[in-house]
Amino acid sequence: MTNDGIDLDTLVVRVRADTSGFMSGINDIKREVDGPLASGIERAGGSIERALTRAALSGKFGFEDLRRVAVTALSDIAASALRANIGGGASAGGGLISSLVGAVGHLFGAPGRATGGPVSGGRPYMVGERGPELFVPAGAGRIETQGRGRGGVNVTINVASPRDASPAVMTQTANQVARAVRQALARADA
Repeated sequence: MTNDGIDLDTLVVRVRADTSGFMSGINDIKREVDGPLASGIERAGGSIERALTRAALSGKFGFEDLRRVAVTALSDIAASALRANIGGGASAGGGLISSLVGAVGHLFGAPGRATGGPVSGGRPYMVGERGPELFVPAGAGRIETQGRGRGGVNVTINVASPRDASPAVMTQTANQVARAVRQALARADA
């Protein structure tokens, strides 16, 4: 039994159910990309699934741990994309990779530099004046902005659902997205 009264077995079942949907999504992406990135995406999905299960079993279910796993997985996928030379916007896989990195990166708080700041070599950062882009500097440095505090930031969230998704699954997804946005706004106001 956890501190909030939820039976640990129930929590493990919920996590496995959630991760099975996640793995289904990863497999759909894998089928689309099927090539140099396929094994990297599958490994990243498996890594996230194992981390969620481990967190549920240990009773330590911190969002920060999940974020760290997701950012690590994104780093691996980005490195694979760079090695395979398909991370660019003009390539066939570029749009999919950009969408995947943008969605997961924003959801899990991948480090971005919209307001400038230091960067480390070999680590991915979310940047982009015209949409999310993955920037992986070769060495340490700093991103400078031209004008701080020029106004609000627009956030776009795209949710792609499988054709056979039930209304209950879509409601759950909508609630998860809304919760993540509320938490991000609360952190921004703090």
